[in-house]
Amino acid sequence: MSDPGDEREYPMYPEQLAPPYRDRFSAAAAQRYAVLGIERDDPDRPQKIAALNSAAFGAPVVLFFYLDRTTGPLVLYCGLSVGFEKEGVSRLRTGRADMAGTVSFIGG
Repeated sequence: MSDPGDEREYPMYPEQLAPPYRDRFSAAAAQRYAVLGIERDDPDRPQKIAALNSAAFGAPVVLFFYLDRTTGPLVLYCGLSVGFEKEGVSRLRTGRADMAGTVSFIGG
């Protein structure tokens, strides 16, 4: 059970994450946890994932980005872990969508 202080003010993801985003998210998650040795049917999977996330997957530096609310508290926008490649540690390079299908350039 989570601590009441952990209740989210906003959902982390939309309730109905639409394709192709749902497909990309699912594929990246499956690859990530397979590399980490966390099986999909592992009953301790949520706790293992939460522990890895809270430890920033071992990164030596973590940056947090907030949206400033001028009328209230800050809202955490995202976190970014910064590290370096270690020899002998499992790693993963997730696939990327083609930029032409995900980015629109506007103007000159």
